[in-house]
Amino acid sequence: FKGDLFNRRLSLELSGFWIDWRNIQIQRVVPLGSYVANGPSAVSRGFEASGSWRPARGVEVYGNVAYTDAHLTQDLPAGSALGQSGDRLALTPRWAAAAGASYTVPLFGDWNGNLGFDWRYVGRRAGAFPNPGQVRFRLPSYDTVDLRAGISDDRWSFTVYVKNIGDARGLSTDVNLGVGLTSVSVIQPRTFGVSAAAKF
Repeated sequence: FKGDLFNRRLSLELSGFWIDWRNIQIQRVVPLGSYVANGPSAVSRGFEASGSWRPARGVEVYGNVAYTDAHLTQDLPAGSALGQSGDRLALTPRWAAAAGASYTVPLFGDWNGNLGFDWRYVGRRAGAFPNPGQVRFRLPSYDTVDLRAGISDDRWSFTVYVKNIGDARGLSTDVNLGVGLTSVSVIQPRTFGVSAAAKF
């Protein structure tokens, strides 16, 4: 469903999905290591909703939320990583959301000033299916906030920004190294930057 209301000041979008997934890729375990092969079946179902509101000229508020139920519908086969029917698929949060706002104001000539912020939330996730004898890693939830300010005209734009202003140390992926050790990837830390762009 997509729609515009109140003379296009409010835009809404809602979608649902149901995926029956067969022969999913899984990690197979052999004495000399492991490899990726086709496995059993899984299901992924949920919904996504988003909207934007423009209450005044130059002002926009927007957001989205998503719910996902993704899990195995068959046990992983013997000789593979460990997983049973009903176990959640790796790195898939049940809930994720984002919101933000932007404000644009005329400055001089063809130049406009703009301010904005964005917030993003990623819920708890289950890590990769573990090898025999290992425990499945759990990735905690995290959220980040980005800020930006800049000026632009029809051709040029200049922006200063701060990403992940709270310096959240969210975990994005994991790799089981065995013997109780797990390697994780951490999201980009607090970052200050300047950007310039031109249209040709």
